[in-house]
Amino acid sequence: MEVETEFKHSIKVPMQYKKAAKVLKNSMESNASIKGQIFAEKHAKTNRLYALISKISQNKGTIDALLERSKILERENRLDKYLCYVLVTELVFGAKKLNGESKPVLCVAGYEEKFKEILAEIQNEGKSGTSAGSSVQNSVAKPRYVRVNRNQMSRSEAMEVFANDGWIEVKCENYDDFLNAIENFSDEQFVADIHVKDLFVFPASSKRYWALSSLTKESKVILQDKASCLPSFLLSPPRGSYVLDMCAAPGMKTSHLAAIMKNRGTIWAVERDRRRFETLTQFAQKTNCKIVKTINDDILSIDPAEYELVEYILLDPPCSGSGMTNRINIFEENSVDRLLQLQSLQSKMLIFALKNFPNAKKLIYSTCSINVEENEQVIQRALEICTDSYWKLVKPIEFAETWKNFGSPKYKHIGKKCLYAKPDIDRTDGFFVAIFEREQQTE
Repeated sequence: MEVETEFKHSIKVPMQYKKAAKVLKNSMESNASIKGQIFAEKHAKTNRLYALISKISQNKGTIDALLERSKILERENRLDKYLCYVLVTELVFGAKKLNGESKPVLCVAGYEEKFKEILAEIQNEGKSGTSAGSSVQNSVAKPRYVRVNRNQMSRSEAMEVFANDGWIEVKCENYDDFLNAIENFSDEQFVADIHVKDLFVFPASSKRYWALSSLTKESKVILQDKASCLPSFLLSPPRGSYVLDMCAAPGMKTSHLAAIMKNRGTIWAVERDRRRFETLTQFAQKTNCKIVKTINDDILSIDPAEYELVEYILLDPPCSGSGMTNRINIFEENSVDRLLQLQSLQSKMLIFALKNFPNAKKLIYSTCSINVEENEQVIQRALEICTDSYWKLVKPIEFAETWKNFGSPKYKHIGKKCLYAKPDIDRTDGFFVAIFEREQQTE
C-alpha cells in the first residue's frame, strides 16, 4: 500500500499526542509509573491524557495487529513507534479523528482505510474461530470509583450533591449484591462501597459523569481505584497518630490516611525521586492534607531515631504493577530478573520497617502486583528474618466474612492471612495486602 501525502513540515504535532508518546516511551523503556508521569506533566489535560494511554492498554492486541498487518512502521521508517501507537489509538479507538496537519498525523491518517480493512479481517477471524495472531486484549470492565476527600467535604455533603445531580443510590445488603449492582448499573445509578467508607461507585461509561467534574477539579472527591484504598483503610490510624508512609508518591494513599485521621496527627510521607516528590507535595497541598510532612529521601537511608514516635507504617513499595488493569506492557513483560530485583528491594524495605521503629504497632504491606514473588515470598522472608521483633501477620478482620480472595495456600500460615483484590472478581485493579501487628511484650 502506498500512502501519498503532502506533508507540512513546519506544523508541529499537537502537544497532547507528544505528551502521551513521552509517557508511553518512559513506561516501556524504564518501567516508569504511568500515573506518576501524568500527574507530573505540567499544562497537560490530565484526564484526557490518562484516557488516551488507557485505551492503548485496553486495545493492545488489536493495535499490534494493525501495526503488523499494515506494516506502517516498516514503510514509514521515520515515524516514531510510540507516537504511532498514540495516533493509531486515537484514530481507531479514541476520537476517531486526528487533530492537526503535522507530518506524523497526516501519515497515520492516510492508513485509515487500511486499518478498517484489517479490523474487518480480525472480526471475521474471531467469528470463524481462527486465531488472528494478535487479538483484542481481554480487559476487565471496571466501574468508576470516587473517594470523598473528607479533608474538603463530608460524606453527607457529597451524598447531597449526588442526589441534587440526579444520581440514584442502589442499596446493597452484602458483597454479592454489591458486585451484581456494579455490573448492572443503569446510567444514573451509583452505590456506596460495602467495605471502604467514603468510597462510592459509579458506572464507568455514564454520560452524566460531567456532573461530578467540578468536585474532582476542587479535590473534594478523588478518582481512586478501590484496591488502592484498601491499604490506608486497613491501617486506619486513629486521629492524633504518628504515621510513616514509606513510598508515598503520588499521594493517593497519603491523602486517604490524612482523611481517616481527620487531619489530626502527623504523617511523614517519604519519596526518593525528586520529580515524584514534587508531585506528592503538590497533591498533599491540593487535597488539604495539613498533617502531611513530605520528605525527599531514600527510605532506607533515613535515621529511624528521627522518627521514633512512629506508630503506624504504610509500605507500598515499587513493584511490577502486574495487577494494574491499565498497566501497559506492549513491548516486554516483567522478566524473572526484574521480579527478583524488585523482590530484593521490597524485602529490604519491609525488614527495615519491622526492625527499626520500636513504637510501631501496626504495618500494612501492599503491592499492585499479583505475583507471589512480590507478595507471599516477601512476607515469608521478612517473618523468617525478623523473629525477634514481636511482629505477627494477622487476618483482615474487617473482611473476614465478606471478602473472596486470599493468598496462596502453598504458603502455610501466610496465604490465608493475606488479601488479594482480583480484577475479574472484585472489579478493581489487582492488589495484595498484608497486615502486621506487634505482639505485646511480656516482662
